[in-house]
Amino acid sequence: MSNAHQTQQLEKRIAALSEALAKLGDAEDFMRLLKQIRFPGWTTPAEFMLVSSIIDTMLGQAQVLSQLKTDLARCASALGEKSR
Repeated sequence: MSNAHQTQQLEKRIAALSEALAKLGDAEDFMRLLKQIRFPGWTTPAEFMLVSSIIDTMLGQAQVLSQLKTDLARCASALGEKSR
């Protein structure tokens, strides 16, 4: 596989990652959730624990992805400087 082909494939995967992360950033679902949780009797204590656990896990994963994005940009920059 040529370097140009590898670069092209990587570009497609970077674009796909960017698109997937942009979809995750759409606040509409979260705004709807914020409205729903205010209704009396919205959920049982067990369901509340489940939803809270999912929110905490998603938040943790988002923080990890944010750090990975920062690390990737820093590494790519360093690699770019090395190849010059």
